[in-house]
Amino acid sequence: MPKQKVTPEVNMGAICKVCKGDMRKVNGCKPTTFIHGGKKYPRVKVGDAGDFYEQGNADSRCTDCNAKYGHYHHDGCDCEICPVCDGQLLSCGCDLRIMSLK
Repeated sequence: MPKQKVTPEVNMGAICKVCKGDMRKVNGCKPTTFIHGGKKYPRVKVGDAGDFYEQGNADSRCTDCNAKYGHYHHDGCDCEICPVCDGQLLSCGCDLRIMSLK
């Protein structure tokens, strides 16, 4: 069986299910908002008040999803903060629904 040739065009990184971007290559996720209890909540950006990287600098990147300082974490990131309870979004239990902003 012939070996499959790997080319640079092949996505080999983790693909965000919200923005469809390769997390190794894009600066962050697209702007979205969450809905909880009928109220809209904006996502917390890397470096925003309360974010794990609040004390970072313009060259900082999230160590989990690789989002750049000032951009949104990617969906499912361990470091994204819940805008409702300020806990870790991945495990807070707030049952947020994501809504794309256009």
